[in-house]
Amino acid sequence: RVSAALAANDRKRASDTISTALIISVISGAALVVLMLACSQPILASTGAVPEMLAAAGGYLLVRIWACPAVLATTVLQSGLLAQRDSFTCLLAVLVSASFNVV
Repeated sequence: RVSAALAANDRKRASDTISTALIISVISGAALVVLMLACSQPILASTGAVPEMLAAAGGYLLVRIWACPAVLATTVLQSGLLAQRDSFTCLLAVLVSASFNVV
């Protein structure tokens, strides 16, 4: 929808679409955080992992799940930028993100 709106020169509709997708992604990410916090131990136990690994897996899952809203929002924003044919800003975002990963 974003590309079609931009092709029709309707920046307002494109902006509204990206905004709606961003809101949905953040709400969905927050819901996943709540769900995983409530159900993480039974889910991990159902994997058949040995009990000694469950504590480490739980800690890792907590770190990963708290990033879920940001990951979903980043994906939506990246898609919006690519729909606007702005791949350079996406490149800069990936470079900055990778730099923080190195540190």
